[in-house]
Amino acid sequence: MPRLLAATAAALLLTLAVATPAVAATPKARVIVDAVDLAGDPVAGVAFTVTSGATTMTVTSDAYGHATLRLAVVADDTVSVTSPDPRVTTLPVTFTDVDDGDRLKATAILSIAQNYQEFSGTTDLDGDSIADRVWHQRREGASDRWVIQLSTGPVRLATFAYGEVTHIFTGNITADPGDELVVIEKRASGEYRGWVYSELSGTEQRIALGSQFLDGAQFVDFDGDGYDDILFPSDGSSGTFEFTLAFSSTMRAITFSAGTANSYFYSEHRDVTGDGIHDIVLGEAEAGVTTRWWVWESEDRTVHTVDVGTTGGQPSAEGFGDGDSDGFYELISVTNLDDGDRLWDVYEYATGDYFSVVLGPEFDRGPLPEHYPADWFN
Repeated sequence: MPRLLAATAAALLLTLAVATPAVAATPKARVIVDAVDLAGDPVAGVAFTVTSGATTMTVTSDAYGHATLRLAVVADDTVSVTSPDPRVTTLPVTFTDVDDGDRLKATAILSIAQNYQEFSGTTDLDGDSIADRVWHQRREGASDRWVIQLSTGPVRLATFAYGEVTHIFTGNITADPGDELVVIEKRASGEYRGWVYSELSGTEQRIALGSQFLDGAQFVDFDGDGYDDILFPSDGSSGTFEFTLAFSSTMRAITFSAGTANSYFYSEHRDVTGDGIHDIVLGEAEAGVTTRWWVWESEDRTVHTVDVGTTGGQPSAEGFGDGDSDGFYELISVTNLDDGDRLWDVYEYATGDYFSVVLGPEFDRGPLPEHYPADWFN
């Protein structure tokens, strides 16, 4: 009897072992998400949602921009990666036919550039009439980096070997569609240098600017070729104002001087010669002396001077006008007299016509010149 019981117990154990199936391990896939900004630098604290069938999990990028999790999947499942962060521009990403052990990699690019300074002006680098975005990062001991985000196409990271960047401008300078970046750098020697960069052709052109670059670069077509030339002002070491003009066709620069650093100075570009191309007009005025106008003519590329006004008082190079509507601009100098009236000196450069008139608060010191309305003098 004891032998029979032992046999029965053995048979029961065998039956239980056969009837209980082994529990299979749940298949899993590894999901890796990298969060980077426009420059490719990691971004921490970005939330992601990963979904597989009815399973949803959340994960946040760490200090290195990484987010990793293992997600239970069914064979040939679909896994999607999304983000509630509004800065993320590249998700959702969907992986199909995911199997056990798959390694899924997604990259989330955010619409920011950390530690970069964004160029505040409007620029169209690719010529599609839609504004693009440009960021600049100054790096000590290394070349500067730039992030260029065109309105269409991929974000591009560029590295230029510039010194200390002091100014950034844009202008339509070359035959390439769109604008060019104009970057002013200050070198270790103290000299300034300009760079003209075309995004479409990937070319750079260099302009030497001297040691005293001033704000206010102007982009105007001074040679009539349909593209902007660049006028760079600088305070010359000899005490005069110096101007460097770089032509779009060659980027070869010419430098000319005008005026003194201790006088009131006015600069503008207008067509004062009547040839249809802008000239450069500079006005210098100092108390007790006449106003001097410097005119760089686009046709002969030569500086001409005109002295206008009466000594005494405090003159100012007021600017331009076309009071008689004949199509030619007048150069205007106004002197504030001791009795409160104003002395107007008006010179039409193209024709050589000149007049001066003293005007009080009610224009009672006329007569006004013919063809000039009273409300033009204000």
